[in-house]
Order: sequence, then structure tokens, then C-alpha cells
Amino acid sequence: MAAAPDDGDVQGNGVGALWDLAEDSPADRAAIAGAGGIEAVMGAMAAAPDARTVQGNGCIALTTLAHDSPANGAAIADAGGIEAVTGAIAL
Repeated sequence: MAAAPDDGDVQGNGVGALWDLAEDSPADRAAIAGAGGIEAVMGAMAAAPDARTVQGNGCIALTTLAHDSPANGAAIADAGGIEAVTGAIAL
């Protein structure tokens, strides 16, 4: 994702991959957050505000990362995740 910040396909697929990796494991959710995954999702969403795939995958990725993780939920909120999701809904 970092190598192609202006490529909506790369960003959408990257955010989708993070969502998929986070889906089944609390340990993976913690590892993704610790490795900057929340920031990567937020960055992709901010860079492509009109890209439906990026926005949709970003919303699901953030939801998945926050699932059963108060720490991730707080980090997402602190990073502007609530505003990002409400902005995506407006698309």
C-alpha cells in the first residue's frame, strides 16, 4: 500500500487484505494494529475519499479491527475513524 498510495485498486485490495487477516483472530487484530494497520486503513480512506471500494473495505476493516478489542476501538476513534466511517456512508 505504501508503494502505491495513489492507486485506488492497490489501496482497496490492501485494505481488503487487512480486513481478511483481522477477521478470525484477536491476536491477528492486535498484531495488525501494532504494525500500523489502523493508520494504513485510515490513510487509504483519506487519500481516496471518492473510491467506493477503498471506503467500503476500509469501513469493514475498521469494524473488524475493533471487534472485541476496546484498545483498537479507542485507537480507531482517536485516529478519526468515526468521521471516516460517517463520511464513507455518505457516498
